Amino acid sequence: MLVKEIKYTDFNGVEATTKAYFNLTKSELMEMELTTPGGMRALLLNLAETNDTVRLMKYFKKIILTAYGVKSDDGQSFKKSKKISKKFVNSAAYDALFIELFSDVEKLTVFIKGLLPKDLMDKLPDDATIEAEYEKLAHGNNVTTLPASTNTQE
Repeated sequence: MLVKEIKYTDFNGVEATTKAYFNLTKSELMEMELTTPGGMRALLLNLAETNDTVRLMKYFKKIILTAYGVKSDDGQSFKKSKKISKKFVNSAAYDALFIELFSDVEKLTVFIKGLLPKDLMDKLPDDATIEAEYEKLAHGNNVTTLPASTNTQE
């Protein structure tokens, strides 16, 4: 479970901070891996080779929204639904998070690693490898700015 404190300006112009909760279970990761033709890593490498920045951003948006949820007060459940994800993606907090993550490779790496179950962490490549692959994906595609609208409803 990743608890992310997000600082943002709401739609009334008021600065705010919220705690957002993210978690990917092993079954969710397995489903994402098995439903992605060739696997997730192959998809990311393909996106780098084809310079498909739009699909790359959509894929990471899917990961963020798949992981987002509401933790119960007693910590016994973590609720996720399309309604919960839609409310989050339409918030100023999501916008701030999205811009933060895609503006800083280290923050994106920490975020993605934080989503994973702890026992899978040992199986990950080191930070330098992850950062090099991200750099290839983002900067190899000459990404300097985000598209005009990243807050689309799906």
